[in-house]
Amino acid sequence: MSSFNLCAQIDSFAIDDIPMARRVIMVEAGGIVMAPQNAFKRNVTDRMWGIGFGGLVQVKKAQPLFAGMSFGFANIDKLSSPVNIQYNTGFIEEWDSETKSSVFHLNLYSRYYIEIGTPALNPFLELNTGGNLFYTTTTLSLPNSEETSSNLDESDFVLFYGGGFGASIAFSEGLYVSFSINYNLGLSANYFVRERNSIDPLYGETLDAFELRKSATDMTKTNIVLTYSF
Repeated sequence: MSSFNLCAQIDSFAIDDIPMARRVIMVEAGGIVMAPQNAFKRNVTDRMWGIGFGGLVQVKKAQPLFAGMSFGFANIDKLSSPVNIQYNTGFIEEWDSETKSSVFHLNLYSRYYIEIGTPALNPFLELNTGGNLFYTTTTLSLPNSEETSSNLDESDFVLFYGGGFGASIAFSEGLYVSFSINYNLGLSANYFVRERNSIDPLYGETLDAFELRKSATDMTKTNIVLTYSF
């Protein structure tokens, strides 16, 4: 494992005596896991797995404080099933139907690195705020055809705020694996959750297997990402 230290990089990139000294910039990409908490957990019992991307910039040269923005996407639940659509002429045609309930996550956050003297390990604290867009779509597609039809069934955007901690582990110069966990308090939102595993294929829609719920949207968010600094 490399002994490269991020705090040392912050210092070397941000010496005020050097003309044109630049701030450190970081970009991140990887997986996220959102775990519902409190009232939200009573309706959404499973963890939500997704992907996330973000970027941070050093707020002030020679200081280990960063600010940035990230976004991510995760599925809450989905159901796919063939459905029979009956036209006015009486003709019945089988389509593939999928209803998917998802969340889009937009986060503004700050990160403060703590120097502890271990070259390869760089712990940090985070504060964050942003918004979650909960939305549900149903897509119909005709088998063996490019014909599709999509419908937005529900959407709701709500704010959240929270904080947490994490660490970046260096394995080459400027490249890290970063882990973090944040606890976020989210405002009340409308969202669909799947309550049944089957529908009436002739008269039903995959949306019929879902129920509209409303609650606060507290959750923990765990990130496992690759971080590149330059």
